[in-house]
Amino acid sequence: MGFKKITSQLLTVLLTVILASMLSLSFISYSQSENIIKGQIQTMMNSELDKQRNLIETKLLRISSMAVDLGSSVEATYASTALNQYEELLSAMVKEDSLILGSGIWFEPYVYDKNEKYMGPYVYKDGDKTAVTYEYSNAEYDYFSYDWYKNAKNGTDPVFSELYYDDTLKLTMMSCTAPMYTLDKKFTGVVTVDMQVSDIQDLTNKIKLGDTGSVFLLNKDGLFITGTDADGILKENIVDSKNSSLKKLGTEIIKNEQGEGSYTESGKKYLTYYRTIPGVGWHIVAKVPEAETKMPLKDLSQKLIISLLVSVIITGLLIILQVNAITRKIKKANNFTMSLAKGDFTLEPIPIKGRNELSQLEVSLNKMLTDNKAVIQSIAGGASGISNAGESLEVVVHKLTEQFQSINTSIRDINEVMMSSSASTEEVNASVEEVHSSIDVLTQETETGKDLAENIHRKAQEAERKSEISYEKAQELIQANEKKLLISLENAKIVESIGTMAGQIAEIAEQVNLLSLNASIEAARAGEHGKGFAVVAKEIGTLASMTTHTVEDIKNTIDRVTGAYKNLMDNSSEMLEFMKVNVAGDYREFVDTAKEYDLEASAISKNIETISRMTEGIDRISSEVTKAISEIAQGAQITAESSSAILGNIDGLSEVVKEVASLIEKENEISGNLNHMVANFKING
Repeated sequence: MGFKKITSQLLTVLLTVILASMLSLSFISYSQSENIIKGQIQTMMNSELDKQRNLIETKLLRISSMAVDLGSSVEATYASTALNQYEELLSAMVKEDSLILGSGIWFEPYVYDKNEKYMGPYVYKDGDKTAVTYEYSNAEYDYFSYDWYKNAKNGTDPVFSELYYDDTLKLTMMSCTAPMYTLDKKFTGVVTVDMQVSDIQDLTNKIKLGDTGSVFLLNKDGLFITGTDADGILKENIVDSKNSSLKKLGTEIIKNEQGEGSYTESGKKYLTYYRTIPGVGWHIVAKVPEAETKMPLKDLSQKLIISLLVSVIITGLLIILQVNAITRKIKKANNFTMSLAKGDFTLEPIPIKGRNELSQLEVSLNKMLTDNKAVIQSIAGGASGISNAGESLEVVVHKLTEQFQSINTSIRDINEVMMSSSASTEEVNASVEEVHSSIDVLTQETETGKDLAENIHRKAQEAERKSEISYEKAQELIQANEKKLLISLENAKIVESIGTMAGQIAEIAEQVNLLSLNASIEAARAGEHGKGFAVVAKEIGTLASMTTHTVEDIKNTIDRVTGAYKNLMDNSSEMLEFMKVNVAGDYREFVDTAKEYDLEASAISKNIETISRMTEGIDRISSEVTKAISEIAQGAQITAESSSAILGNIDGLSEVVKEVASLIEKENEISGNLNHMVANFKING
């Protein structure tokens, strides 16, 4: 689209580029921040999960270690140790550890006592004390048939049972069973350590992630250990949830050892991260609302928008100030050149401030004003002189024409008289007195013609002299103006040098842009350490692009100034060429014509002298007319021929005078054209 003002164009282009760059930078910052925040959240969640998993593993390891140690002790001592000693051992262990609810030793049939198939002392907490019971050592309970016993019997490592809820104690419990073997690898029974899971549940329930994030536990089958109400503990299964997204998440958790996912509940989306606890197969799951994770991004986006608006406003103001400063100078120079193009040379020189390219342009424009003003003043003065000389010559030629007409009339009269004299030879004798009278008239007319011829000769010499002077003045004026015009053309190269400097600036901007691109590539290779340098490189590239657009505008302005200046120089050159070819040629032709006119005047003077001598001869002959009629007739014939010759010369000279008049008219027309051309320029205020 077209712009009427450079300010609007630069402001639109630069703000568009800056806004696009800042939006791109903001988008990149937002994307990177989003990735960083997601990474931090993931790291935090995974760290918390690992921490809680390690805590749970530590508690489970402590219980299993107690079971193994207890089993090893019983393996080595059951043959020589009384039951009351084992009861005391179990009581001390149960009492000292708050995590343990009870512990028991369960022998194989007839191993501890050859008379007893069931032998299993069990010690449990009873308030602040401990109590011993053998009520599970009987056929009714038959501990051999339970899975916790069978699993331990089939292996060598301690085994944790499935969680179960004790309705009597109102507690969620789990047992760790360790097998006992003799030195010859004979199975002798198991020891059990019953632990309450409430400590682990309390530990899990107290975990708070962020503002509203939390952690919940699932057993290996997906039953909730924590994360639901008390009635749903070990009863609700995540894979049977009515919430389809939670059900899908539960399926993924059970299948995988660790990972992350999400689900939606009550219109709120939660991000989840999970781990599997070795040994028991539990799944510890951390959840946090997605909206909470996006709060930092929301704050960041608000800050980015505010900073973007502030930056755009400040940048726009700075651009307006700088562009206005430049456009003021450009407008001043443009108005100055437009006035010069219209021929107004009454302008005052532009005040020069600064030393940049625009200031140098103003210096060149001022010099162009003074130089061309002097040239036009010289042309105006020369045209005025030519006009005055032409007017003087026109007056002289007019007078010459009148005098030639008078001479022509007189000579024709003489010719007619001589013809009449030749025709009336027979009457000469009878008309001697009339002949004498005619001779007197002829003598007087001859004297008058001689005077007129001398006057023409003097005026022709004067016209030749004035024409020579005017021709030399015209030559001097043309040479002086030609030198000044050449100097002005030489000064125009300053504007071309500004264009060259603008081109060099554009090349430098392109090199800076290329360096910025290379720097961006190297910064990208540097990875995390090069991000700051990449931002700087991008800004440098943006400034280089801005510089390129600004230099293009300056070059366009210089092209317009150079065009206007070239038009002025072309017009001045054409006018100077016109003076050299036409005016000087016409002056030369006028001088040559004046010289020819002088020669013709000399010829007329000689003819008049001849006529004068002839009239004297006629006068002498007239006294002898009566004696020599034939001589009079012959003289009359000679006089008639001479008169015809004079008439021919007079007619030729008249034509020369007409040509001189025509040249004067042409010179006046040229002078008028010069005055008209000079009138288009204003050189005086």
